[in-house]
Parts: sequence; C-alpha cells; structure tokens
Amino acid sequence: MNDLLFTTGNDNLAGLVGEIYLCPQADIASLPALTSAASLKTAAAQIVNASTKKFSRLYFTDETGKIDTKTVGERDGKARESVLSCRYPKLGTELADFISDCQNTPSVIIYRQANTGKLYLLGVARLDKTSSVLSKEIPAYFEAGESSSGEKRADQNGSLLSWKFTCAHDPIEYAGTVPLTPAA
Repeated sequence: MNDLLFTTGNDNLAGLVGEIYLCPQADIASLPALTSAASLKTAAAQIVNASTKKFSRLYFTDETGKIDTKTVGERDGKARESVLSCRYPKLGTELADFISDCQNTPSVIIYRQANTGKLYLLGVARLDKTSSVLSKEIPAYFEAGESSSGEKRADQNGSLLSWKFTCAHDPIEYAGTVPLTPAA
C-alpha cells in the first residue's frame, strides 16, 4: 500500500472542465496499456478507433460537470461505482437524437478534471490486477437524461445527463489525446 499525502496550499478546483468525449465501445479498435500493473494511469499511447470512427464531443454548462465515485457491494465483493453527470443547456431535436443514440449503448467516455487538468476514462477496466492490459469488457452506460424547459424565465432548461460505470477501481488516468477525427 502506498502513502497517501496532500500538499496544502496547492490549487484544488472542484468539477470537470472543457468537454466530455464519448464513443461507443464497438467503435474502439485498441486501448493503450497502463504504465504498470500497480498503476491506474495509461502510458502515452493513444486509443485507436475502428475505421471511420471517432469520439463525439459533448458541451456542458460550466460548473455542472462532476464525477461521483463510491464504494458498492458486500464484504469480499467490493467495487467502485462512478457516475459522471453534466447539464446540456438547450432542448431540441439535437439533444433528443443524442439521448436516443446514447441509450443502451455501451460506451467509453473521456473527461477532464479541473483540479489537475488530466483526462480520465470511464468504460475501460483493468480486469487483472497483476496486468497492465486494459479491457472494454465493462463499459459505461447512459443512466439518465432528465430534461426540462424550466418554468420561470431565469430557470435552467436543457437536460441533466449522466452515465454510470462500475468496476473494481476508480476511473483510469489517460495520458493520450482524444481521437476527434475519424480513423483511416
């Protein structure tokens, strides 16, 4: 077991920043390996998409993106459950189509934490704690798309979107870049 220390006085912003990136699990050809079996960080290698496939971008309203991770399960069967949520600020056909595409689609998701600026993966798991190989066998799933027009003029409209991922560990730190152009 490693030491777990904290240096006071450093920036430690809460929330997620930038955009969220999503890709159906079936559209990923290969994953990078972890830096070692003892680490939950990938080597600098990239995720490679299948031919003509890429990650999609999801805008979210600033200060509405977050990842909540908790321990779930019974004794001798503990796991980590992570729920990523964010607010998309506008109702319409584009949102309805996006939700329709996400529902029931096993996915891999990339997000950026504000406190470090680092990217993290949901929907990618280390199945064998003695190996650095990653697997798509436990994907993230769309959990909810709670949409509302709001009532008062100052109310928020749009949708609160969320995805859930449950495996033996927290989300994996991703050292690569997000594949935003279709693979050849």
